[in-house]
Amino acid sequence: MTRGAARYGRALVLLFLAVSLLGVAPASAHTDLVSANPVAGATVGPLTRVQLEFATPVLPRLAEVEVLDDAGDNHVAGKAATFGTKVVTPVRSVDRSARYEVRYRMVAVDGHPVVGSYHFTVTASAAAVDEGGADSTFAADAPAPGGTPPWLVPLLAGLAILVVAVARVIQHRRKADS
Repeated sequence: MTRGAARYGRALVLLFLAVSLLGVAPASAHTDLVSANPVAGATVGPLTRVQLEFATPVLPRLAEVEVLDDAGDNHVAGKAATFGTKVVTPVRSVDRSARYEVRYRMVAVDGHPVVGSYHFTVTASAAAVDEGGADSTFAADAPAPGGTPPWLVPLLAGLAILVVAVARVIQHRRKADS
């Protein structure tokens, strides 16, 4: 193997490592549902909204939520509003005693879709037994737990560029010494 081919091979290996580092951060950004209001399995009083929180931010235009009763009627009263990791969906007529299903489909900022569902029950007497119903607070600007910090991807990209630059300088110095 000639010196030029060996240098070329090392440069390719370093480039491969740098690109691999860039791929690590976005892959870890997949999101999961971390909390819901009402919570799964809860018995609550009448609702005016359903609130979901995910581990990482979701794309606002691709947030879909359904609140279905036993007959399959959807009780969503408007478009879901997103606040980074939080999704708030207004509902109507979720005041009769019944079992309801929340179905959601979100897309995380990395493009990973998140699909899921859970059930809760509404009863007229549940106002005193509320376990996360309509009157619970939900701060749209509270920091989300977990997830990838927004500075991590640019940091890794900068480090990868630095590694490639140092490799090129070393390669150039060795070539000059020959």
